[in-house]
Amino acid sequence: MNTRIALAVLVGLTLLSAVPAPSAGQQAPPPPMVPRAQPPLPRRDAKRDALEAQVLNRFLNRASDDVGLDGAQRTRVGEIVRASGLRRRALNGRSVELHRRFQVAIRTADTPPATFSRLLADHQALRSEEQQIAETEQAELKKVLSPRQQAHFLMLWIRLQENARQIQAQRPGPPPGGN
Repeated sequence: MNTRIALAVLVGLTLLSAVPAPSAGQQAPPPPMVPRAQPPLPRRDAKRDALEAQVLNRFLNRASDDVGLDGAQRTRVGEIVRASGLRRRALNGRSVELHRRFQVAIRTADTPPATFSRLLADHQALRSEEQQIAETEQAELKKVLSPRQQAHFLMLWIRLQENARQIQAQRPGPPPGGN
């Protein structure tokens, strides 16, 4: 597998995979004042899921070697990263929906100030949740890794994400995440 493509797929896994693709039957989001119980779940493609899993496994194998993880540590780190990825994916889906609501409110001339206040509060709540996910992930990794291993793993993960973002930025077309 081409490393550049693999990295772009991983960025989709960690950052953009929750962006639902518009479909022919998909309706426009509701007006900003109409609350939604939950945003629709993003459609997932089995082939893409398998590719993302393969990329993540390759990263974990390589990181395990670089960081010096034993088999039990490697398994647990994989579980932690996958669980955080699922939580981030759900959060990203809600973030996409919130951004759509922002756009509708901004384009609508008579949107009341209270709607903007609510949107801003929702945005802050999402950012707080994002921070909580990161803190929980680091707390879980702390239980498994030494401080040196945790720092090394974190730096490898950040580097991978930065490389993936750069590759994605160079790629023509819309970001991954839609099907």
